[in-house]
Amino acid sequence: MTEENETKQNPRGSGYSTRQKASLIRFLESHPEEFLTAKEIHEGLVASGEKIGYTTVYRLVNALSEEGKLKKFLTKKGGPIVFEFAPGHDEAEFHVQCKVCRKLFHLHCGEIERTAEELKHHLDAEHGILIDFQNSVFQGICPACRRKAEQNHQD
Repeated sequence: MTEENETKQNPRGSGYSTRQKASLIRFLESHPEEFLTAKEIHEGLVASGEKIGYTTVYRLVNALSEEGKLKKFLTKKGGPIVFEFAPGHDEAEFHVQCKVCRKLFHLHCGEIERTAEELKHHLDAEHGILIDFQNSVFQGICPACRRKAEQNHQD
């Protein structure tokens, strides 16, 4: 068995630990809070000298997503899926996706976090619904697209 294909049982969780998986995780760790497609991850790994196929990257990012180490977002119907590295990240995290350019942004806002906590308690107490804000995505228009629209409107 070659080093490239050698696998061993991962003692820290399910699945197998491979050199390629370790390289992929190191790559993702070096891109915190970034939303990357499997293609962008593959291109980054290859550019850094890693010998890894696109199919292997695709399989690994989906496995890591199932293990909870990556968050997975569909940016638009029929569009690319993006992944965000989030190991052991189980608190609410909010995102905004621009309806114009489809870019996904992190939304760090104490007011939204407080409001979400109140909404979570209300939905549970009044409606029996347990809501999970883990991967919440609000739709809106980003500042750059708003400026473009305002400039076009003024012209």
